Amino acid sequence: MNEEEKAEQKALALKRFQDEELRKLQNRNSSSTKSLRSAKKPKAVKPQENKQPELSLFDL
Repeated sequence: MNEEEKAEQKALALKRFQDEELRKLQNRNSSSTKSLRSAKKPKAVKPQENKQPELSLFDL
């Protein structure tokens, strides 16, 4: 293999690698986007009232 063919193969391998990495990122992003779309928003919960009486040093 001469130098020109080596450079061609290297460029081709780099292009394949970049395409594969891009595909992985797109799949990861699309799957997280899908899960966000299907996830229901949590409902607001009212804070519970403190049912314990407040104690003070004067009550003892």
